[in-house]
This record gives sequence, structure tokens and C-alpha cells, in this order.
Amino acid sequence: MNVELPSQHRERVEAFQRQHRTGLLTLVFTDLVDSVALRRQLGDQAGTSLLQAHP
Repeated sequence: MNVELPSQHRERVEAFQRQHRTGLLTLVFTDLVDSVALRRQLGDQAGTSLLQAHP
């Protein structure tokens, strides 16, 4: 991600990045509707296997 900054700000940002580990992280949380009911219907082992395969 490249954001245009005035040169003095860019120098400060680059100095900070050299001193500290920086990066971008994206987390995605999903929830399956009625997952508890699905486990009850399929059983714990089959329901858990199906939920673990969920992308």
C-alpha cells in the first residue's frame, strides 16, 4: 500500500519501519448459522469435520 506523504513524513515513517517490524494483517471471522444444531444432527465428530472444512 503506497500512500503519498510529504517527504519529511515519509522519512519519519521509513525510519520507524526500519526500527520496528511492521506489516499488514487481515483477519476474517465467519459464523455458520445453526452450527450447534448441525453438530447435534450429524454428531460431534462429523459435525466438527464439516465445520473445520468450512473455508
